[in-house]
Amino acid sequence: MADHPTPRRPPHAHAAGHVGHLSSASAAEIEQRRAEGLPVESSAGTLSDEWHEQLEDIDASWCPCWPVTWQRCFHLVRLHLDAAGELPTTAGDVLRQGENLGRWVQVQRVGWGKLTGVQQWMCEQVLGIEPATEEKPKRRTSQA
Repeated sequence: MADHPTPRRPPHAHAAGHVGHLSSASAAEIEQRRAEGLPVESSAGTLSDEWHEQLEDIDASWCPCWPVTWQRCFHLVRLHLDAAGELPTTAGDVLRQGENLGRWVQVQRVGWGKLTGVQQWMCEQVLGIEPATEEKPKRRTSQA
């Protein structure tokens, strides 16, 4: 499991219809529309192309709309796997920088439906995490 390909482009680009970490229009496009007197959406949260490129150079998978803790744990699990570790699946098995990676993996599996499509793709394709299967608990029978 140590051979995890690093996505060549931001993972958000792989999910159709995902609103990524930037507005659908770039700052330059918004300015162009304003100059032409056309209506524009709010530019709050848009980044210039230069800022966007700089952020992509730092970490193409970073997305400010996701919780920082989620991104931190994702990165720590990825580093653990890259160091020839196995995917932690039990809470308490692997602790890194104060994060319980096995517990984090369990939460992702059980809460799969709460993840965005891109987060699901990243968990599955980059880390090898799969959604939990719905196993019905075995019914206890009394031995009287």
